[in-house]
Amino acid sequence: TEALREAAAAGLILEAPKVAGSEEGAERAPFSVSAEQLQMCIDVLEQFEGRGEIFQRKEYRSLRNAVQPLVVFQREQQYGSESRVEKHEQLLNSADTRRRKQRELALDQTIINRRQMRASRLDKLRALMEGGNDGL
Repeated sequence: TEALREAAAAGLILEAPKVAGSEEGAERAPFSVSAEQLQMCIDVLEQFEGRGEIFQRKEYRSLRNAVQPLVVFQREQQYGSESRVEKHEQLLNSADTRRRKQRELALDQTIINRRQMRASRLDKLRALMEGGNDGL
């Protein structure tokens, strides 16, 4: 919102890029927002911050309907083409994969340690057997 405030304070008029072949763009008036309109929009939306119970009232339904496509767009931008749930699942899966690899490495190291210990014990036993009573 800081960048929007700066643009509003600078008195810029924002124009949307033209999309070729867009029927939706042909039905609507050209997109332009004055600095005053932008600042007013920011001020109104900031009033609802932390006040979800007010935002859910019936008289604000048209505002919710107008904001919803923007929220969906922002969410897609934030998480890429994945939904928030898919992104969360991906993070959990990567954490599970990392833990599984760590367990496998620890198990491999345990097996290696046991084999080395067994080999050294067998070597000591062989030395005792070859040495006869001298090893005792």
